[in-house]
Amino acid sequence: MVLKLHSDPRTPVEFRPAWRLKDSAIERDATAFWQNEGLLPPKATLDERLSELCMAGYDETGQMIAVATAKIRHVDFLGCKLAMFRCAVAKDKRRNLLASVITAHARELLEQWSLAHPEEEVMGMSTVVQSRALDELSRRAMFRASRLAFIGWTQQGEQMRVAWFEHGRIPSLQPDNAPGRIL
Repeated sequence: MVLKLHSDPRTPVEFRPAWRLKDSAIERDATAFWQNEGLLPPKATLDERLSELCMAGYDETGQMIAVATAKIRHVDFLGCKLAMFRCAVAKDKRRNLLASVITAHARELLEQWSLAHPEEEVMGMSTVVQSRALDELSRRAMFRASRLAFIGWTQQGEQMRVAWFEHGRIPSLQPDNAPGRIL
């Protein structure tokens, strides 16, 4: 399945879903992309990172220029499961709207997957904004294309954002000892 763009980045790009597909070509390209861009931290496990592949972006030559990953985890202070999202864009393609567009496509893909897998109880997609190039757009409370809304700051001073899925439901009752209880 190849996704056509909804918005117009400054670089032509073809997005390919990768979520839980184990596509060997995308895995090979992602490995090369991470190595070429110096994006694999020393403690990162390549197999684990490959299992988290969500969406891949390719330019007109077939070169991977953007990649997104997600990992399902329970977020204690919110009391729910979220797909924790990361994306990276090739250094020479940054400032071309690719991060915004791949994020929007990945959210749509993860929301469709979550709807088809209610037993996973994933209520949304979350990210921690780690870009060093924050600008006026990053100060908006909500990113329209991806629906990522600002919910607070991490201990490192980075923005945390969540895009809630339409079908996500709040549990009917929060226990008295649950983290995040306000009253």
